[in-house]
Amino acid sequence: MIILKIGGSVITDKKKENTFKQNIMDNFSSVIKKIDNDLILVHGAGSFGHILAKKFKLNEGYKTYEQVKGFSFTHEKVQLLNSYVLQSLHKYDIPAISISPHSIVKLNNHVLEKIDYKIFKDYLDKKFIPVTFGDVALDRKRDWLARNEE
Repeated sequence: MIILKIGGSVITDKKKENTFKQNIMDNFSSVIKKIDNDLILVHGAGSFGHILAKKFKLNEGYKTYEQVKGFSFTHEKVQLLNSYVLQSLHKYDIPAISISPHSIVKLNNHVLEKIDYKIFKDYLDKKFIPVTFGDVALDRKRDWLARNEE
């Protein structure tokens, strides 16, 4: 099995919000097409996630309702980037499927506390290429988890 990580700064312009480098991703897709092995692809959030996360101070934990909106907006943008990545992969006939981290990961003070690895195995068993990405996630210590989950 191969786990390939493509940095967000490689496929986006980190200084310009929501700027996707289509040609670079297409080059990656053409290479990925030639890989004859189980593959999990991970890509960073780049300018689709980091600029908003910084603006709303998401890394500092929950302090205001405005951050809840920022959390939601940031997730929307990183999913948009993930859609662009999937479109590029699909253009090269790669059976890529998105796995959104916010739905399978729980953190505790920025440290991974829980992850559902089985979903990756299930997709790999069916010959899909799972694609996951830099995303927002609930964090127990940073007060992003509902009280009833503690």
